[in-house]
Amino acid sequence: MERVELLGGGGMELLGGGGMELLGGGGMELLGGGGMELLGGGGMELLGGGGMELLGGGGMELLGGGAMELLGGGGMELLGGGGMELLGGGAMELLGGGGMELLGGGGMEPALSGRAARSPQALYSVTLSAWGSTL
Repeated sequence: MERVELLGGGGMELLGGGGMELLGGGGMELLGGGGMELLGGGGMELLGGGGMELLGGGGMELLGGGAMELLGGGGMELLGGGGMELLGGGAMELLGGGGMELLGGGGMEPALSGRAARSPQALYSVTLSAWGSTL
């Protein structure tokens, strides 16, 4: 399994492969695969698959189909399909513009452009670590 680790603000971790796990700011977890689960600061849970379930509070909006957009709490935005953009933790921006693309070879290509490039203070540190398929 190819593993890409992105550390920003409170430390984000993105694991690619059978499922994706994204940990950010207030402790968000995104699991892709059969279903997706998103846990954010105020306790949001997003389950994808045959049907989507969104548990939140504080004015969240979920748009499904083609691309997903999740707006909640302190201004988190998650765009799936084509690229991913995560805005959370009160001004933490990860991968604006091209976002994150999942390549056919099983690897992930992060694209630091757009908002992330214009707002470098949004990312305290970005660490990319890739392991071989032995994981």
